[in-house]
Amino acid sequence: MRTILKFRWLVIAVWLIATVGLMVTAPGMQDLVRTKGQINVPDGYSSTVARELEKAIGENDSSGTSSGMPTVLVFHKDGGLSAEDLADAPHKAFRILTSSCFQSIL
Repeated sequence: MRTILKFRWLVIAVWLIATVGLMVTAPGMQDLVRTKGQINVPDGYSSTVARELEKAIGENDSSGTSSGMPTVLVFHKDGGLSAEDLADAPHKAFRILTSSCFQSIL
């Protein structure tokens, strides 16, 4: 630790040089997408399920207007949600939707 503190400017310079070097030599995102293709999250993950729900909720009805607000809340717990968790989910969602930080977005 003393060595790092003693040569702190050298350490910072090495980190800056390494960062700039990696940024200069890194391929562009457009090149990566072109060669590797668009990377998608596999089916079954919560973000994929949320995207599908958002599409279903936000679809237009026959009059051309949106049939719902495209907001999806995803509740996750390792090992799965218990019956108590599922029963409490609407209350937690209501607290989130009525919180002042969410209201400022609307």
